[in-house]
Order: sequence, then C-alpha cells, then structure tokens
Amino acid sequence: MGERGLLTPALAGIVASLVGFASTFALVLAGLRAVGADPAQAASGLLALCVLMGVVAIGLALRTRMPVAIAWSTPGAALLVSTGDVPGGYPAALGAFAVTGALIALCGLWRPLARWIARIPVPLAGAMLAGVVLPLCVAPVRAVVDNADGRLRPAMFATVWVESGDRRETVVVSEDAVQFLDGRPVVFVARADGVGGARFERREVEIGATVGGRTQIVRGIAPGDSVVVAGTFAVKSEFSRAKLVEE
Repeated sequence: MGERGLLTPALAGIVASLVGFASTFALVLAGLRAVGADPAQAASGLLALCVLMGVVAIGLALRTRMPVAIAWSTPGAALLVSTGDVPGGYPAALGAFAVTGALIALCGLWRPLARWIARIPVPLAGAMLAGVVLPLCVAPVRAVVDNADGRLRPAMFATVWVESGDRRETVVVSEDAVQFLDGRPVVFVARADGVGGARFERREVEIGATVGGRTQIVRGIAPGDSVVVAGTFAVKSEFSRAKLVEE
C-alpha cells in the first residue's frame, strides 16, 4: 500500500478521534462543575482524564498489538450534570469516581458478574440510558390552562409561547469570580483594611445563568461591591488553608 493508500485511513482516524473525543469536552466540564468543581479543578480533572486515557490506550495497544481506543462515559457525564451538587462537594465526587472505576474493573475481572451484566436485555439497557440522558435534553414544564371547550386532550402536541416577564437589571460577575467552598458557590469581596491595603471577605451567593463567561448573582452581593475576578483560586486556597489550621 502506497503513501496515498495510508493517508486516507490515517486522516479518517484522526478526524473520527477528534470529533468523537473533543465533542464531549463541554459535557464533561459541565458534569465536573455540577458536582462542585471550580473552573480550575474542572480543567485539571479534564486534563487528568485525557492523559490517563491516552496512557491506558497506549499500554493496551502495546500489549495486544492492536489499535485500542479508550473513551469516557458520555451518559456518565450527563448523569453528573443532571445530579447537581452532592453532599461533600467535589472531593466526595472524586471518591465516588474512584469507587465506580474499581467496580467497573471488577465487572471485567470477575467473569460471573460480567456474564450477569451481559444478560441485561438490550431494550432495558437502552431505557436505562435514556433515563439518564433524557433529563439533560428536555425539561418538563407544568402549566394550568383553561380547557373549558375540551379542545386540549392528553398526549396532544402544542406550540406555546411563554412570557418571561419584564426585563430587569441584575448583578453579573466574571465566571471565574465564582468559586466553590464546601460545595457552595462563593465570591470574594475586597474591603479596605484602613492601612492602605485590602482584606478579603467570603460571601456565599446564589447564582443564576452563565452566559458568555458572565454569571448572574441572584443573591449575596450588591451593586458597588468590589468582587475579586482575577487570582480567585489563590484567594480560595488561603481561605481553605486558614480553615484547616482552625480545625
């Protein structure tokens, strides 16, 4: 096979890998953020996953003398997004990841358990997968409507318009300004210390939507507060260190 014959399958493999692998980056990052990771922790977790998957794929390929690809569980990331914050925050989620990985490895090493799992009917497995992914794709809405004439019937489809209310001003900050401590979103507000410097105050906040790198703050700060938007991870580390010393 000449160079042109090798080029086509090689390019096809590269494109397939990039599309299939990188297309779920956003979902994995959203899953990590949903269980309490701040932006730096989510990026670090994604990097660790990518490196580990590459190392395992290379090791298995060398051992089996076959091309091997390792992929993460997209439904698993979707489950993280739909689950939301967990008790114990991101550290507890990391522990759950480790236990889950060990159980998956056990399924492959313990043949009777692997056979039992293989006996799960395909339709049932598909329904379980749909139950995980569906809440991420659709959001149920309940409404009370006047149906005196009986024109609306069960299982009918309809096109509706929802009024979102009057537009109002709201407080927004940079997405990086919001950190998570003990699983709760916080920002750090700078206050003058009276000697020409500043001290930082932790504020627990209620956050809204994040659009274009800007996060809405529903409750917790007021217009005019000096919110730290750069170096927030370093400030968070100092607060965590101080808490450990107190304990």
